[in-house]
Amino acid sequence: IRRTQQEIAEITAEAAKSEESERAKIEMSREIAEKKKFIERKKDIDNLLEKISALVVKNKTILMQSQEVQEIMASLDNCPTCFQNVSAEHKCQIISQEQTKIVKAQQLLEELQKKKAEIAAQKETLEKNILEILSKENQLVRIDYELQQLQKKKEQLAQKKEHLRAMVQENNFIMQQQREFLE
Repeated sequence: IRRTQQEIAEITAEAAKSEESERAKIEMSREIAEKKKFIERKKDIDNLLEKISALVVKNKTILMQSQEVQEIMASLDNCPTCFQNVSAEHKCQIISQEQTKIVKAQQLLEELQKKKAEIAAQKETLEKNILEILSKENQLVRIDYELQQLQKKKEQLAQKKEHLRAMVQENNFIMQQQREFLE
């Protein structure tokens, strides 16, 4: 009887853990439900990074081309098409236009680089969140297994309690018979 009582106490203590595990399972399930949202957001960020990278390349190309045109115009004396003299005024006008393009392209590049850095940081955060969710999915599988094992132990507990009750009744019956026999 004592051994059965001790087993019941052990199983009862383990069963208390099941409530804690159930709460953890519910919380993890809620967090895992956000996985799709994070994955969609990551796809959006990847697309945005791709577009920004394309804009960066485009602006770098514009910048290089404008710098080349400025260099060519600075050293140009005759028009390559009609071979006429190129006036200093015309050179200054084209160099000024290209300088404006360079300034705009540099400003845009700076803005794009900042946005790219911000988005890369967001992407990193999302990737960490996704990895945490994957870890929680693995924990959830483990908790499910533990809960199944605890459910089996609860069933064993019920059987042991029933067995203990039967043993106590049998013990009481035997003790009553002994008392009656001794009287």
